[in-house]
Amino acid sequence: MAGIVSQILQAIKPEIISRIASALGIKATDVQEALAGSVPAILAVLVGVVSKPDGTRRLIDAATQLASTSALNTLGSGNVGSVANKGLGVLSPLIGGSSLETVTSAISRFSGLDQGKASSLIGLIAPFIMNGIRQEAGGLDPGRVTNVLLSQKDSIAAALPSGLSSLLSGSDALSGLRSAGSSVQQAGRSASAKAASNMNWLMWAIPLILIIGGVWYFLGRERPPPPPTPAEAAAVIAAVERFLRDHARTSAPVAAPVSGWLRAARREAVDREPEHPSWAP
Repeated sequence: MAGIVSQILQAIKPEIISRIASALGIKATDVQEALAGSVPAILAVLVGVVSKPDGTRRLIDAATQLASTSALNTLGSGNVGSVANKGLGVLSPLIGGSSLETVTSAISRFSGLDQGKASSLIGLIAPFIMNGIRQEAGGLDPGRVTNVLLSQKDSIAAALPSGLSSLLSGSDALSGLRSAGSSVQQAGRSASAKAASNMNWLMWAIPLILIIGGVWYFLGRERPPPPPTPAEAAAVIAAVERFLRDHARTSAPVAAPVSGWLRAARREAVDREPEHPSWAP
């Protein structure tokens, strides 16, 4: 055994077992055998409790009421009834009277104890069961309490002695283990179906993405600009001509060429001495 079942059984020390045996008038070995069956049986019922709406809250309320095991330190034949009744009074509304009666009857037949002593034993160990859940969950956080019981349902089922498991098979007491297992399997099937659906979607989506990407690449590539229209070409030419005209250098006027006759006449007029003296005034 391992996990929460082992933890609870180890918490019930040999001296506590001796006090229970003495108070109930039975042998310590009978108490140990009954504990080996009653602890996982009660935990199995509690798995069903937390699987229902509002079940975890009710379990936490019960754990709060049975937080102390100090009463067992002074347990004796004089107070065994009152201590056991306190535990039974919290368990009965939590797991249901019929489930508690079913478990009590099965423990009685499994261990050989009479019905009354089997019932008292369950009531006496109820605080140890609640404290075991609290310690395993690290407190009474609803999510952690639920997870502790649901995650360890397989080890709880494995801890049930085969004889006791047979006595409880088919009863509502173990319905929590069956429903929790079905829920886990259903969740697994749903997850697998979802994963398969996602894979089918990807098989269609990936080629579609590649096709869209190819179309975008070829259609989105840069294309050469279209040739200018005649009007645009004429406007450009006019602008160039205007620019050249506005920025052209202004050259000096070129003199008209002088004819040879005129040049000869000018030289002759300059070189020839005057034939007549100039008139004096």
